[in-house]
Amino acid sequence: MTKTQTLKSGERAQVLGEENTSMHFVLEDDAVLDYFLPILGDDDSDSRVTVELKGKRSRVNSHIVFFGHGVQEQKIHFEHVHLGQDTESSMSAKGAAKDRAVSSFFGSVKMLPGSINAKGHLSEHNLILSPHARIEAIPALEIEHNEVEASHAATLERVDEEKMFYLNARGLPTAEAMELLVGGFFEAAFSSLEDEELRRKLTAELFKKLA
Repeated sequence: MTKTQTLKSGERAQVLGEENTSMHFVLEDDAVLDYFLPILGDDDSDSRVTVELKGKRSRVNSHIVFFGHGVQEQKIHFEHVHLGQDTESSMSAKGAAKDRAVSSFFGSVKMLPGSINAKGHLSEHNLILSPHARIEAIPALEIEHNEVEASHAATLERVDEEKMFYLNARGLPTAEAMELLVGGFFEAAFSSLEDEELRRKLTAELFKKLA
């Protein structure tokens, strides 16, 4: 069942999401939402989030972090829907996968009729840690109004033998080298969290998956 949360005019909220959630946010005039969704559990998951920028000048910043391992299957559907004038959205997803995990991120930004001067950006950056792991990144822009700005960017990196050899040759054991690479990859995403204790907790959960 999808849970709906409305941010009233001028309201600001910071929300920490949960795995296997189905959320629908509605932002009224001048509402601001900062949303952080960590997908770091050990089970298969299917998470769906929609943010509807209904009111004028409403804004949303969404950060999604996921890490698949073992034979996990992760599915993440995330969309920003612009309806109001002068709305702004930013969606940033960072994911990694190892072993035989399969992670899928479906991110979309929609600019619907009436969303004059809306601005939206979507970025996806993924890291493959094992030969048989897979990440499916499917960005989408749906533009139904002319006076808008929308963009997306996507990258896929692999931790290969050459990178590991380089770090090992400088005295770093393989486990520490992997932590250095993965920690650096996710650092920017975790820095968006103001709660330092939560950052440490999520980083520890991340490193447990590397063991």
